[in-house]
Amino acid sequence: MGESKTKAELISEIKKLRQRIAELEKREIEYEQIETKLRESEEKYRTLTESSLTGIFIHQDGKYIFVNDKFAEIHGYKPEELIGKDPLILIHPDDRKTLKQVSLKRQKGRVVSQRYEIRKIGKDGKTIWCETIATLIRYKGRPAIMGNVIDITQRKQVEENLRESEKIFKSISASAQDGIIMIDNGGNILYWNKAAQRIFGYTEKEAIGKEMHIFLVPKKYHKAYRKGFSKFKKTGHGPVIGKTLELSAIRKDGVKFPIELSVSAMRIRGKWHSIGIVRDITQRKQAEEQIKAALKEKEVLLREIHHRVKNNMQIVSSLLRLQSRYTKDKQILDIFKASQSRIESMAFIHEKLYQSKDLTRIDFTNYVNTLVRNLFTTYGVSTARIKLNIDIKHVSLPLDKAIPCGLIINELVSNSLKYAFPANKQGEIKIALHPTNENELELIVSDNGISMPEDIDFRNTESLGLHLVTILAKDQLRGKIKLNRTGGTEFKIKFKELDK
Repeated sequence: MGESKTKAELISEIKKLRQRIAELEKREIEYEQIETKLRESEEKYRTLTESSLTGIFIHQDGKYIFVNDKFAEIHGYKPEELIGKDPLILIHPDDRKTLKQVSLKRQKGRVVSQRYEIRKIGKDGKTIWCETIATLIRYKGRPAIMGNVIDITQRKQVEENLRESEKIFKSISASAQDGIIMIDNGGNILYWNKAAQRIFGYTEKEAIGKEMHIFLVPKKYHKAYRKGFSKFKKTGHGPVIGKTLELSAIRKDGVKFPIELSVSAMRIRGKWHSIGIVRDITQRKQAEEQIKAALKEKEVLLREIHHRVKNNMQIVSSLLRLQSRYTKDKQILDIFKASQSRIESMAFIHEKLYQSKDLTRIDFTNYVNTLVRNLFTTYGVSTARIKLNIDIKHVSLPLDKAIPCGLIINELVSNSLKYAFPANKQGEIKIALHPTNENELELIVSDNGISMPEDIDFRNTESLGLHLVTILAKDQLRGKIKLNRTGGTEFKIKFKELDK
């Protein structure tokens, strides 16, 4: 019986042992599975950290125990060069104290910001700005710090450049003599410099946030402003964008005054804003009015001078006409007649200027028509016998060119009327004035009557008229004169309208 019980106990123990072995085998399989999953997880984590664009680190007991490739790259090292090194070697000397204080607070369990920006030193000695997110973890049963690092050096440089630009802009804006005003997409004033305060009388505090067109613009512009601004809000375009305008504005005291406004568009955070440069042109407008008044006064005076010169010349011409009645000598009478026509040619110019809106230039087409038809009357010649062909279109000349040209035409037409068509012979006189390809004007006076004799040199003749033509062409017009005797007589004179 005792022996039978011993067997039973032995069998029971064997069963228990088999169960224990089965459990151990199961646990071993589970352990192997866990170990496999852990290896896979670690491999995934390592792959993730190594391919990450963010620097990842773990440090424990004041030494790096893990850094990924990106972390090492940010600082200019290889990962193996940093393992076992004190993290403080990468911290900028000016930021080490701050970092120590943060680390100490974190180790004591106090709440500190997980995200901070800090300066570091790269392997090449250059400063690197980094944004770090660090957290306290347990690694192999002991506290450690794990974190992510992003290189923000470029962003910091951009921010510094932006701050510098803002500083420069504020400096320029503060010292500018013109008002600088920015309005947002709703038409409200966003920026208001000191010059704007001086021009309009409102302080920055009073102006910021106000709707500009109600605040500064006269009512007569409101409708057009709203229409234009409605389009501007959507497109950044408007009737005043990119233009400089003169219009009225309103000061704080309600007084309207003239301004010059230049407007440009700027897109900020996806919305259109506008910047206006404003200049108070009150003094300029007053000066312009004074200049206009002075010019008007001088214009009246100059017109009166032309009128008096014309009258005086007509008096001289009348005196010559009266004097000519006391002689029967044909030669002397011709001299009187020639002198009269010369004086009248100049008097006509002053008469035309007196009647003209422009006192500096004369409508030469109209002037020549009057001058030559007066010569036909003076010499008693009918245009039915000697045709008159004037080809001068839309030409105006300054006074210093019109007078010598008029005298030249007077002399040459007088010669043609006196000598080219004897014994009531019929013919034609042509007068033309045209621009040439050489940026000059060409005056042509010709007739198809009897040619000027070959033995007469018009440059060295005793004829006062031809001598006068040569002097006027050369000295007054600074031009070149040519004579063609084929089929009549033709004078060509080329000159520049403006002397250089």
